[in-house]
Amino acid sequence: MVLIDAVTRSADALAAGEVTLCRLGRDELNRWLESHPVLAMGFFAQIVQVLSGRLRRSSNELTLLLDLSQLLLEPFPNAKVLIQKVMERLFPYLEGDWCAGAFVYNEFNDEMELIHVSGEFQSAGEAAQSPASPAGSAWVDDSTYQVVFPGKRRSMGYIVFHRAAPLDPEDRHELSRTLTTIARLTTAALENIAYRTEDDLRSRLRKNLQAGAY
Repeated sequence: MVLIDAVTRSADALAAGEVTLCRLGRDELNRWLESHPVLAMGFFAQIVQVLSGRLRRSSNELTLLLDLSQLLLEPFPNAKVLIQKVMERLFPYLEGDWCAGAFVYNEFNDEMELIHVSGEFQSAGEAAQSPASPAGSAWVDDSTYQVVFPGKRRSMGYIVFHRAAPLDPEDRHELSRTLTTIARLTTAALENIAYRTEDDLRSRLRKNLQAGAY
């Protein structure tokens, strides 16, 4: 857009190897394009194509976050049901050949339990495995992203997303931003479930104690 209007803007450049960065002023660019009309059409067609792709991704991201925000307002009986619903809503938004596995902490055996699978997660084998003790949401490799739901004493669970083909750095950055936001929303909902569960247990305990007193 800085090529079209005179408003001051900023931009980032990301390169995977050695490059030469050339700077061309707007006035010089306009004179160059005016002298090459056919080139100008192709040039701006490429710009529109890039902008359209970015707008589409942004639109999909906003739609997903709105969809999940509305979903997480609903009451859920436990963390297992919540994460299953989140996976069902999230997975269709992922572009490409993805698989995923969701794990929830089981306090009875002190282990992470696989509670939901999307795609060919189990057949992916070691390629879709995450560290045994996930420290935080991060890329495990170029194809695998781990979303962690932190708790007060331990992780409440995590989801491992694996793509058949690796993503480039820009796509990984955009996807990690989206998944990290989703992790925060889901973590808040999981904390609410944990609070309600503890509150229900305390309420039952008080009723039992009161009944025993009589």
